[in-house]
Amino acid sequence: MRCFLAFLVLAHAAAAVDLGISFNETLAGFFTNGDLDYQDAYEQGKAADRWIQFSSHIAMEHMKAFVQDDQHAADLSGRMYMKGLTGIIGAEVSGGTLNLFNGSVVDHQMQMNYYVPFKGLDQQPYHLEGVKHVKGNNCTHMFYMMTTLFIRVRRGHVRGEGTIVATGIAQIDLVRVLELVGSMRVVGNGTDADKMDAITEFAGFLLKDVSADCFNVSNWKSQFWYIWASNGRNGFLLDLIARPDTLELRMETYTAGAAPVVTKEYLSIDDLAISNGTVTFGSEMMLSMASCHGHVKGLPVDVTFALKEKNDFVPELLYLAFKGLLPQIESYYGTLSNATVAGVNYQNIPIARTTYAFEVGLEIIQWAMISALSFRDSDLRIELVGAKLSNKAYIATSYVFFHGTSYHLNDPLTATTRISTGGDIVNNTRIFEARITKAKVIDITVRCSAPVIQFAELDREGDTTIHTTVLGNCTATEAISRGTFVSNSALLEVKTKE
Repeated sequence: MRCFLAFLVLAHAAAAVDLGISFNETLAGFFTNGDLDYQDAYEQGKAADRWIQFSSHIAMEHMKAFVQDDQHAADLSGRMYMKGLTGIIGAEVSGGTLNLFNGSVVDHQMQMNYYVPFKGLDQQPYHLEGVKHVKGNNCTHMFYMMTTLFIRVRRGHVRGEGTIVATGIAQIDLVRVLELVGSMRVVGNGTDADKMDAITEFAGFLLKDVSADCFNVSNWKSQFWYIWASNGRNGFLLDLIARPDTLELRMETYTAGAAPVVTKEYLSIDDLAISNGTVTFGSEMMLSMASCHGHVKGLPVDVTFALKEKNDFVPELLYLAFKGLLPQIESYYGTLSNATVAGVNYQNIPIARTTYAFEVGLEIIQWAMISALSFRDSDLRIELVGAKLSNKAYIATSYVFFHGTSYHLNDPLTATTRISTGGDIVNNTRIFEARITKAKVIDITVRCSAPVIQFAELDREGDTTIHTTVLGNCTATEAISRGTFVSNSALLEVKTKE
């Protein structure tokens, strides 16, 4: 699919087995010495480059006890880094606690309270006290509240006591949020069902008041279905989009050496019907698992295909645990047997059918995507998608078919997909580059490009714009088997701020 993203995590209790949950979290920010207003302290500290960071491992080894405990206390350990107080070497943290929503919920106000003891460079004891204020009925600022910690550092190791020596704000950015999600583990022995119960119940505990008030996502859910195919000379991409209040048919047709043509048609949301994998937009368009028939503003679409392989880009465990916060992205791969799209005929070429839904964050997420389904003299297929986290950082997963074997590389612990360039423009050409690795099995570097003129501007979502072509040129180098393969019919896409 085309996107990817993420939010927060955690869970409640396993019904049959006393399992636990653990995860890692890193927060960073700025502080000012003394006791003053949090925001003022943060701004002054930022100007003076007085940084603070702490990386923690948080564990609830016995979920039943954790849930029954009114304080909902989790064990916290890790390392503290604080300019001037610990220096760059940091200080060990042990015996800390994180209280998740301890006490009652008052006016939808919940708190996460941190107690982080450490020793300074002067070998004196200190502790950080931090709080996240989470208002379950404030959807607009939910991400900020869940990722922003207001901190005070005190002398001594007695919670709530000691002279306040520093005040500030620390935050967990989107990169760290996704790392937190990826670090979540079930602690203890149990069946897969037990572990799934632990995670889903914990997620329900974490989001109980928030979800009731804020995450009624039906108000802004957007669903996408699309198919695409290319023979290197011509190609098409057809999107069926169900937004909260309208349906959109969006067809892009491509011809080598010419600017793409984008055709859109809008329909009533009442025209949407979904049944057994078949999506129907009134009398205008029908997309099943084997064909697509209809028209977009009078332009005919008649496609027949056979799908064979499927890939989920978001691990099922995480999707089920945080349904509503993470998109479920599914791609199917196969062969287009025959098609006529906007007057152009296609036969016996690869095709992909993808579906995904965004329930939060569509307007702000940026991504890059490479989908190369045909390489000369090889059965190699590559599809990868990454969510942009910062200027040059992505979190990505991928699918590879090579030498008759499918590789579903959506677990960052066993495989790595690194996007180094995601659609940057160099000399009027968009450049994409990524490396996919799985120890002793796969090591592929793929470099792709296409002239800017070959990219269609599909849509604007918030202050981001989607640019796509299906005439991308890719060179894939496989280091283990020492092979190099070329494609001229790849889908390349970037969603970026402009």
